[in-house]
Amino acid sequence: MGQLSRLLDSWGVEVTLLEEPQQFWPILRACCPDLLMLEMDIPYGGGIELCQQLRTNQYWCDLPIIVLTADTQAVQVQQLFAAGASDFVSKPIVGPELRARLQGCLQQTQGQDFLTKVMDRHASMPMLKQRLQAAQAQQTPFYLAVLRIKGLRQINAQYGLDAGDAVLSSLGGNSDSGLIKQP
Repeated sequence: MGQLSRLLDSWGVEVTLLEEPQQFWPILRACCPDLLMLEMDIPYGGGIELCQQLRTNQYWCDLPIIVLTADTQAVQVQQLFAAGASDFVSKPIVGPELRARLQGCLQQTQGQDFLTKVMDRHASMPMLKQRLQAAQAQQTPFYLAVLRIKGLRQINAQYGLDAGDAVLSSLGGNSDSGLIKQP
């Protein structure tokens, strides 16, 4: 993984490596990645089983997953996709192919917060500007609320990160457009 990590780092991708497979879930919750890359042959169940577990988990079911595998036979690839993999990259890894597959998977979720499904700042700015201009042209009020959730740290500390995630998810409504509703 060292060579892969260096390659991703050279592209400006922040990488969190997992050295202890037993720590997978705590590390996943702690870093909340935009994309997950799995080795097909990993200890404690393998990539297919882990993909299945992620797809049945309400918080991680939409996380893009790329599986790295040396076995690209049709049966193996079919099993990967059936388990919920978003894509796969054959080993040995070819840089341009990996980059294209990463970009493809990330574009599917780009523009919104993974957990809440609320549009992020970059995705929402053009729409906010458009709505502000429309309100000015029509001489109608324009309202924008910025929310800060009081006590979220205490909820996370007392009840766990899953409880805090549930609060954030419910506030976002987990709708297609998040808090910024289309007229």
